[in-house]
This record gives sequence, C-alpha cells and structure tokens, in this order.
Amino acid sequence: MRRVAVGLELTREERIRLHREGYAWAVELGRWGDVAIAALDARLASQRDGVAALLASPCDRDSEARWKRLSRAGRSSEAAIAMAKDTIRLHANRLGVFAEAEAILHYFLFRLDIDGREA
Repeated sequence: MRRVAVGLELTREERIRLHREGYAWAVELGRWGDVAIAALDARLASQRDGVAALLASPCDRDSEARWKRLSRAGRSSEAAIAMAKDTIRLHANRLGVFAEAEAILHYFLFRLDIDGREA
C-alpha cells in the first residue's frame, strides 16, 4: 500500500483519504465498532515500531522496480486515489489477502498518517 502511494505521489491528505475509504466499509457495515477500533489501536500501538520499520525497508529488487513504474502522470487527486484503490485491491486479490485484512492494513496506515508518522 505504501509503495503504491509513493509511486503515485499521493500527498499526506490523499493517503489519509485513501486509507480512510479503505476501511470505512467495515465500520459502515457494523463489522467494526468502538471495541474493534480500540483493539486495532492497541495492536498498532504495540507494533508501531515494527510496522514503521517494515514500511521503510525495501522490497526485493524486482518488486521495487515494479512499484517504481507507477506514475501519477498528471492525474487529478481523484484519479490518483482511484488508481491507488484499484492497484491495491488487485494486488491484494493476487496475494489472497481478504477484505478484512486489507481493511486492517488501511486502518494502520491511516493512523500512521493521521498521527504524522511518516514511514
């Protein structure tokens, strides 16, 4: 997710929107309530340094080259966010990452961006 955001040159505000929209469905459908959000916050707090280190570390060379081919190329904010959503969804599907796990990752990245923690 972070490589997609970087490749598409998303601003902090665009990343926040991308990630908020990436987990909002779980809240809107009632899958996550206050207790679930508190549990996710606690999990992130206990793993924040590890998540930040993971996000800062490079992927393998081929993957890094692939992510660097992404380009915003004059896309509007709306178009860049839409492309990020599609790319993330397709990649998650290819990896067999299910919607709830993807939403959790979006929530963690949302929190890191909201908290001003660049990774």
